[in-house]
Amino acid sequence: MSTLGNSDIVVSLKSTSKGRLVYDRSRHVTKKFLDECSSPPELSRLHDESKYKYVNPNYQREKQQQQQEKRDEEKQERSEESYDFGEDSGPLELEKLQISPRKPALVVSPDFVRSVKAIKDYEHVYDNRVKDALAKKANEFQTHSNQLQQKTEKQLKDLERKNILKALQVQETTLQQHKKGKDESAKVYLKMQEDHRKHAQMLEQKHDKIQDEIRKKEQEKKEREEKLKQMFTDLKTVQSRILAIQPNCSIQNKLSEQCKMIVERIRKTTTDLENHIMQESQSGERNESLPDKLKEAVMFALNAYEAISKRIEEEKQKLEEEKAKVAAAVAAEAEAKRLEEQAKAAAAASAQATLSEDKNKPAAGPVPLAENEIQCVDLDAFQWYTKLQEDMKKTEELIKPLSNPESKKLKFDLQKAVNTPINAISPISGEHLREKLKRLLDLMSGQSVEVGSKRVNVGDHPQALTFCKHLVAKMVVKKGDEQVSSKHETAFPTAMVFVGLWMEHPDIGNLFLSHLHRACPYTVPYYIPRQEGQSTEDYHRTLGYRYNSDGSVEKQDQFLKRMSGMMRLYAAIMVAPPPPLRGANNTHPHGVENAWIWLSRVMNIHPHPDITATMIYDMLHVTGNALNARYGKQFQKLLYMLIKEYLPKLKQVASASGGGPLTRLETFLETCLKNNRQVMIPNPDGFLQAEFWRSS
Repeated sequence: MSTLGNSDIVVSLKSTSKGRLVYDRSRHVTKKFLDECSSPPELSRLHDESKYKYVNPNYQREKQQQQQEKRDEEKQERSEESYDFGEDSGPLELEKLQISPRKPALVVSPDFVRSVKAIKDYEHVYDNRVKDALAKKANEFQTHSNQLQQKTEKQLKDLERKNILKALQVQETTLQQHKKGKDESAKVYLKMQEDHRKHAQMLEQKHDKIQDEIRKKEQEKKEREEKLKQMFTDLKTVQSRILAIQPNCSIQNKLSEQCKMIVERIRKTTTDLENHIMQESQSGERNESLPDKLKEAVMFALNAYEAISKRIEEEKQKLEEEKAKVAAAVAAEAEAKRLEEQAKAAAAASAQATLSEDKNKPAAGPVPLAENEIQCVDLDAFQWYTKLQEDMKKTEELIKPLSNPESKKLKFDLQKAVNTPINAISPISGEHLREKLKRLLDLMSGQSVEVGSKRVNVGDHPQALTFCKHLVAKMVVKKGDEQVSSKHETAFPTAMVFVGLWMEHPDIGNLFLSHLHRACPYTVPYYIPRQEGQSTEDYHRTLGYRYNSDGSVEKQDQFLKRMSGMMRLYAAIMVAPPPPLRGANNTHPHGVENAWIWLSRVMNIHPHPDITATMIYDMLHVTGNALNARYGKQFQKLLYMLIKEYLPKLKQVASASGGGPLTRLETFLETCLKNNRQVMIPNPDGFLQAEFWRSS
């Protein structure tokens, strides 16, 4: 190996890989290098690494392994690029520095060795300094990484908390929506139930309406059949009476042929009508003209019977008058002598009687009954009737001042205050009746009552209270005449209100009875006889008949209908339950015992055609249930007496057209006693029990 000079060695060293390295000893270059090596990663990268850290549990270990591998690679590169020139390096080691086998080995001088050592020491110091800086940077990096990790964990926890809160909010919203949907479903279900209930109610009402219509048609059909049956009965009754006419007079031969013709015509009419009824029942089509034809046939038979009877009576009267004239002529002479002989004695007796009358003149009292009146009214009933009529006349005289022009307006307001509640009475409810009763009681107690836009008080006139009581009694009787006669069940609400008034004001009851007896004397009972010299119209009006505008008297069926309405109202008052007035005595002012008294009185006088049977039927139909409950067996005996003793009397006096009322009464009595001879009389239609007062 040849020895190389220093300059050759330097040249050779420069040509090596390490000799070509550039050494910059300035610190800013090292710091720049370290800063570049230790610059923290970007936040997005750290965030991705944090995500990866939480996703991969071996993240920290893998990261440390990667860093170690990187450091090992760097050391290996440095070791490859550097040579270790220690102090003990000998010629053998220097031989390794040969660059090329063509060039000779370099001869290293001691200065070079020292230089190499100095370089190595410097590198060692520098490496330590770099290691310290790297360790410091690693610590800073670890600290910064921990902070970023904590921040990331905090952000993740916040994000997780937000997600939980958001999930809770979503859950709450879902629950609310579910609850809302459930509530809406419940509402829809309830609405469906309500619609179903209304629909079912509507169907039920429709069904009830159809049933009512069917019942109404059946009732109309039944009433029509009964009416036709009754007309046939009347027609046959008249026919039998015409056949039974055997007048004991000179015109018997003249009437026999006429009777045969009338009977033949009635028989033919009856046969035709029966054929019509049979055809109607077979075809099912109603013949509306059939009742009118039957009614015309009955009227024809009645008119024929009355005409024949009238002619017979006229002939009888003529014969009796002729006989009376002959008898009077025979007895005239004997009577003249007898009168002359008794003239003196009669004059003396007359004078003595006049003195006796002046000394023993009786006090004023009820009008005495004539002989012909004894059998048409009970004495006690007549005295009661007379007293009530006298009191009525006094009351009417007392309230006359209210008819003066200066009191006309007050009278009109009082009439309105009375008529409005009375006309509005109906069986709506107990509360409705209590309101009408209170309004009338307030008026009669002196309180101001509203009438339209003004107020009226009975204290405005001395006779205003008497006028109101008189008007109430008159209006109640009028309701029986006009309303109850057409619809019987309306008697009961009116009766209940009037009983409440009667309990508070007893004098109003006497006024009512006075008006009732005047309009319907059969409620006494009193069959008023015809007075001497009284016209036919006046007599009919006394009996309760009305006259039409053309001067003709009302028909018998209309008359009986009106009398029946007033009797039913009177009977309804007897059985109406008193109202539960506070502080008032609940004893009935005119109870069912008066029905017993009326029946006893009517059975002790001679009956009249049609009207007697009608009045007895109405009284028993309304009060029969209450009479049976109160008197029991005694009432049963009364009914037996009616059937066995009084019905024959009614049949004896029955008129030609009287088959209807009499047959109705007889059928009613037989129905009442047919079940094991026990009285069975139900309450009439429309009857209101005591509990009705408390209904609302």
